[in-house]
Parts: sequence; C-alpha cells; structure tokens
Amino acid sequence: RVKTQVDLKIIEEDVRESESRFRNMADFTYDWEYWLNPKGGMVYSSPSCERITGYSAEEFSVTPLLIEEIVHPDDRSRILKYFSKKPGKKDIQELTFRIIDRKGEIHWIGHQCRGVYAENGEYLGKRVSNRDITEQKQSEEAYHTLVENSIQELLIFQDGRVVFANPAAAEMSDYSREALTSMTPDEVIEQMHPEDRKVFG
Repeated sequence: RVKTQVDLKIIEEDVRESESRFRNMADFTYDWEYWLNPKGGMVYSSPSCERITGYSAEEFSVTPLLIEEIVHPDDRSRILKYFSKKPGKKDIQELTFRIIDRKGEIHWIGHQCRGVYAENGEYLGKRVSNRDITEQKQSEEAYHTLVENSIQELLIFQDGRVVFANPAAAEMSDYSREALTSMTPDEVIEQMHPEDRKVFG
C-alpha cells in the first residue's frame, strides 16, 4: 500500500531512535561497528574504524564506495555479492575476509551482520560488527605450517576416527592422507610396522 505521512513519520522516528541507541553503544566499542542504509550508504561508523583501516569515520561517510574498495581484490567479488543481499529479520550473517588498510597492510576481518527493521517491518539497513582477527589468523597459519612440515607423525582423532593426518603420518603408514582419514585407531595400528606402533605406546 502507499505509505501515508503518518507511516513515514513513524518510520523516521524508529530510525532516529534506533540510530541514537546504536551510536551511544558503538562509539565506545573496540571493534569497528557501522550501519548501512538500504542502499548501502554509511549511516554511521564507529571511531574504531580508523584503528583498523587507517581511514576515519568521516571518510567512510563521504566516500560510500570506500567500504568496498578496501576489501582485498581476491575477496572482493565474494564480498560484493554478500553486501548486495538483504538479511532476514532474524538472520545473523558471519564471514571472514581481508581488507587493505591505508598503509597497504592486510588485515583479516571477522564480520558479523544483521538486518535492522522498524516496528512496522520496514527494512532500515544493516548493522555490522567487524573485528580485526589478523593475529589469530597468523597464529593459525603458523601452526598449520608447523604441523604440515613436522617430521613427527601427527594424527588427530575425533569420535573414534582419524580427522587429520600430517604428511609424516601418511609416510609412516604408506597410506595417503585421504585414506587415513576415517580410519579407527586399531585400523591405523594394524597396518603399521611393529617398530612404528611404539608411537602409540
């Protein structure tokens, strides 16, 4: 139906009240919080954006495409497709991607987003929380490299089955890593050389 002046006034009041509550909360958060309107424009960005990206909240406000331009080229098509989607009322969308800050440094972002709706169901945009998870990602990558290159055999079991085998474990067993996956501990031990079984005590 056609929106009346009363409808529009109610929507405007909902937006102002929601935005005020969001600003009061987000101004003091460590993570980068922002609100996009239904057309993708920046309604608000918390000051933490500068700590993570090197760009100020004002720059994001006056340059609508900056939020897209800082996304790493290898992640951009996936993120632009995601940004174009309208979340449902109860949806909480989560993903990780990389951005390039003002200095040219790469940051990993843990992104969480949810839709904003007025009481009458009118879609008001998206509220977003971005956390810099670069150190976490670097630690994970360092651990992965250490495990992959270790000369020590490593098997990880879950629910009585192999869920991970590093190259050293595959070499010891003469099975491929894929073949080891889903084996039980007994199946793994049975096909080993007697000397190698000592690894399992």
